Amino acid sequence: MASIPPMESVLAFVRQVFQAGPPDKKRKQLESFRKGFDFQLQTIHDYTDDILAALGLNADQRRDARTNFARWETLNNFLERNTWVGQADMRQVLWMLATHVYAPGLARHLAFWDHEARTDEGMPGGEFWYLPSPSDENPEMLAMPVQKTLYWLLDLMDCSVDDLSTVLAESNTVFSKDGEAVADVKSIQKTLKSWLTDAPVPEMNTIEAYFNDSLTLKFPGGLERHEHLSADEKLATFIDFVRWKGLSEIELSRQIPIGGLQGAELLMAGKANREGKEYAYSLLCDRYAPPSVSLIRHRLRIAAAAQDTYKRLHRALHDGSANLLETCPLSNKALQVLAIFQDVYNLTIECCDQTATENAEKSLFAQLLQERRQLLAHTTYLAVFPHESGFQQLSNRLNQYFLRAFPEAPLENEAPFNFPENEFKKTMTSKIEAIETRAEVEKQTERLLIAQSWGQLHKAIPETNNWIALNNLASMDRVNLTTRMAAATRMIQLADSSTKTVYSYTCLLGQFLNDPDKRCRPDAAERIVEELLRRLRAASPSDRFDAFILQFEAKHALSKNDFSTAKGKFDQALDCCRFNGFGELRGETARDALAVYAVMKPAGFNAKACEKYKLLLLRYGGAEWPVKSIPDTQEMIDGAVEYFWHSLYQPYQGYDRLSPDTVGTSQ
Repeated sequence: MASIPPMESVLAFVRQVFQAGPPDKKRKQLESFRKGFDFQLQTIHDYTDDILAALGLNADQRRDARTNFARWETLNNFLERNTWVGQADMRQVLWMLATHVYAPGLARHLAFWDHEARTDEGMPGGEFWYLPSPSDENPEMLAMPVQKTLYWLLDLMDCSVDDLSTVLAESNTVFSKDGEAVADVKSIQKTLKSWLTDAPVPEMNTIEAYFNDSLTLKFPGGLERHEHLSADEKLATFIDFVRWKGLSEIELSRQIPIGGLQGAELLMAGKANREGKEYAYSLLCDRYAPPSVSLIRHRLRIAAAAQDTYKRLHRALHDGSANLLETCPLSNKALQVLAIFQDVYNLTIECCDQTATENAEKSLFAQLLQERRQLLAHTTYLAVFPHESGFQQLSNRLNQYFLRAFPEAPLENEAPFNFPENEFKKTMTSKIEAIETRAEVEKQTERLLIAQSWGQLHKAIPETNNWIALNNLASMDRVNLTTRMAAATRMIQLADSSTKTVYSYTCLLGQFLNDPDKRCRPDAAERIVEELLRRLRAASPSDRFDAFILQFEAKHALSKNDFSTAKGKFDQALDCCRFNGFGELRGETARDALAVYAVMKPAGFNAKACEKYKLLLLRYGGAEWPVKSIPDTQEMIDGAVEYFWHSLYQPYQGYDRLSPDTVGTSQ
């Protein structure tokens, strides 16, 4: 079972990896939408504050972070409401979201932040210090972010782990877990060595305890800036420091951006001009600047959160079957997610460097994507590729993937960087096919819609062999009911998988039970619906489609004046919607459940009991009456009652149409 994780789940996950506060019992209530609207808003606000506090952001950065989060929330909710996951498992959903949404989107936002004000001053250049990367000692194994951050600190302190452990123990600021005594040097030593070798995720409170504000550290391996020096003296200081560090020209060129290997060689030979001497000295001072304890603490927190995220992603994608430190992106799919992040980040920084306004950057970014990553721009990078229908194109891409997915199927490669030639061609061919399939769907849909009359359109349906184009046609309210039924019937004939078969039957059932024009359904609708429900149950390969089936069974019962059964099945369908995603079905089911409940008004009925429906209805759509942005619950109830009598409730032929004053006595 799988679905697009709601914003609340992602927020709770981020809070968890940053260990931003203790484990919270409210999390399950938050993610299940079982509490009231006020609870939901307050908990979201509290969780966001916890995360921002853990990041140590200032007031301006917090405002910017909230703005970025709101933009991402809009995209995430759009995907929830426009994506059907079918039989895909959570591993496949996470893979598509990580490669298509999370990695490219986060890369853009972080690049904008870093371009505005660098957040990694002092870290070695040439790589992302907070991401796993091939180890210098053993390129066939990954170095973890915490390990790299600790090595950075040891380099500046010019000491070993044992030395650092002694310094921390002798500082009289690091206490044992019970807080009664100063921590033993051996326990500190054991912890720090595990950070370097075992890839654990450090506890944030341990980082806080070891590197607290009372700690004083010395940095003999650092370089203090002295602006009073002449250009020649600065170059001499530069050369002496590099030689003392034992850095080769290659290592130096990786550490700081000085024009590559050739620039490093010129500097070490003393052949740079005055500007070059000043610039190189400034860069070296930036790289080896002694950090504050708060900066050390902050970077270890970021590294720990990134490491935890990587390990969780790796475990989710591979079910523990692959080596965490594997450097091959074909066997360690998590590395493809990192490659996408780095590619989009670097391209964004490049565009920011060459432009002065947001619109200019966006235009250049789109241009360079087209020139350098054309196939990725129209597949994997749709979330960040500027396009007037980008969100819809992205949801179409996800739906196209999930339509053919089945549980435990291998994950398709997405980021072809560092692939062998045969795998590169295979991956890019797959992307070409995806683009061509989408274009063919659009072509066939357009061909159907240009029919000059309903008769011509109806005649064109049997000649159409594109299942998705027919699905598009059957979903359009502006197409008459008879034609939509014909399209859905043709879909059943063309279905070549259990998922397509189920979707075809649900599409046809929707014409009888979900269509607003229920008065036009045939006299034999009850018998036809019962037969279609039987076939749908038989075609469903598992309980993955129960949300669909149950809400149809609820409407079938409602059409037979069985309100109690309808209410029960609507609630069961809502519960199923928590585990499998089918676009706006969750909102529509909440709307219908609220409508039946509000009309029945059973014993104990009160407005507060309706809040769970209100929350889902507003989040996932479905309201067929005017609502304010955050309407009063009673207003929602009144709208639901009106919707019930004017649209939802249409009994089959042969059943009395009940009225508001007879519903309570008849149930």
